[in-house]
Amino acid sequence: LAARAAIAAADAARAQLAWGLAADWYGRALELGASRDVRAARAECLFLGGKLADAATEFETLASSEPDGDRWRVRAAESYIKLGELKRGLSIIDGVLARRGHPRAKGRAASTVRAVRVAARWLVPAPLRQRPAADDVLAAAYRVIASFLSTPYPIESFEYVLRGIDRAEGAGDHAAHAMGMAMLAAYLATGSLGRFGDRAIASAQRLSLQSGAPYPRMVAAGCSGIVATLRGNWSGMRLAHEEGSRICVKLGLERSWEASFLRAYWALGEYYAGEPTRALAMLGELDSDDLITRGMLGSYR
Repeated sequence: LAARAAIAAADAARAQLAWGLAADWYGRALELGASRDVRAARAECLFLGGKLADAATEFETLASSEPDGDRWRVRAAESYIKLGELKRGLSIIDGVLARRGHPRAKGRAASTVRAVRVAARWLVPAPLRQRPAADDVLAAAYRVIASFLSTPYPIESFEYVLRGIDRAEGAGDHAAHAMGMAMLAAYLATGSLGRFGDRAIASAQRLSLQSGAPYPRMVAAGCSGIVATLRGNWSGMRLAHEEGSRICVKLGLERSWEASFLRAYWALGEYYAGEPTRALAMLGELDSDDLITRGMLGSYR
């Protein structure tokens, strides 16, 4: 009875996006003998609340309790990567990919060749295109690499942007497809100094609306802001980042990697728009986990 009451309190807190309070109540329920499903809920709340080290520990505990715990290992890897522990996170991801027969390329040259091969498939008409077998764990691993490793490993990340789009398109996953197209637009715009990326970002925005999920809309908005910055479209940059930040707050992700990313690239846009004081003000309130913002602020100063 006490465990059920604790779970009810946790569920109520989670519905209000009070991630820390929800995690505490789920923890209490676990102490009272609740099932492993409660541990999964606690891990998710810790993750969403920015307690990434604790979330990673819980995800690894869940992984060790299943014969095939790779879905939880990917979540643990994502937590470590968001913490800045890239080698630790990548090591876990590499293990997952190797066990599933899809190891990462060894080096940028090999990754470039593989990315070209994936892109070449798009030249084949869609009805004739061979689709990879469905694997939610692989799709999640691809998303982590594509989303969070673009700065330290841009070539490798680009390969997995394309692989993620290919899988999402074949599975009819509008949310994943939207996020992939948004990242593709940012890559194309960055590589061409703003000349390309229109069709990709338009597709991302359309697919994100079709998905009905707010997170892909947030990603599309953030990438739209990056594209607008590269083109010197300062009003478009501000509108896009305002939308992304609004969705981020609505999702209860104020203290997250995503919030840091959006804030940092909005500040970068303000800096290039000739507003360095505004940019520094946006980056002024830091916490110890705000790695993207800290790096951006250091480069300004």
